[in-house]
Amino acid sequence: MIPIHVTDEWNVITRTILPLIWQPSLQPVQTGPFGTGPTTFSAFLSPKNPVNGFVWGVGPVVQIPTISSATLGSNVWGGGVTGVLVHLKGPIVAGALANNVWSFGGTSGAAGTRYNAFLLQPFFNYNFGAGWYVGSSPIITANWLATGNNAWTLPVGALAGRVIKIGGKLPINLSFGAHYNAVRPQYGATWQLHTQLTVIF
Repeated sequence: MIPIHVTDEWNVITRTILPLIWQPSLQPVQTGPFGTGPTTFSAFLSPKNPVNGFVWGVGPVVQIPTISSATLGSNVWGGGVTGVLVHLKGPIVAGALANNVWSFGGTSGAAGTRYNAFLLQPFFNYNFGAGWYVGSSPIITANWLATGNNAWTLPVGALAGRVIKIGGKLPINLSFGAHYNAVRPQYGATWQLHTQLTVIF
């Protein structure tokens, strides 16, 4: 996340995510693809200072087709809107991030490249000393182009992490989490394992 100071009262905070995805196959011979998924770039216009412990931001989101395999996402550019709300109180950080991204074209059908995707990520962290924390940050998604019960994925789980400083100056957020997909599309993954490295400027 990179903050850009616009005025004395406003920032634009950019957030770029390039996922590395592994989808193991349950079949004894085949191996699951491993590679990059679509890159998501977001820019939030946000007040510089919290108000009563709350920080919010709104802005555009762009999906960039950086997939290394057709099974890891769409090869079509997309865009939409995003927003975030964060509450800071003592050792607790809680809030939610949401966006909806529409593809700029693409093909229809079961193997199509069109998408209309919703994402909601509520998060709750309890911070201990020395940069350690625990919490939960499930990524709830909906595919509005899916039919029946195949639209939603609802994970339930927890994570742990630590913020360290490289060279004593640059903060790096390292975390690991496991989530069970209590609601999932037919043939969807049962579990999600997340390892994350975030550079904080």
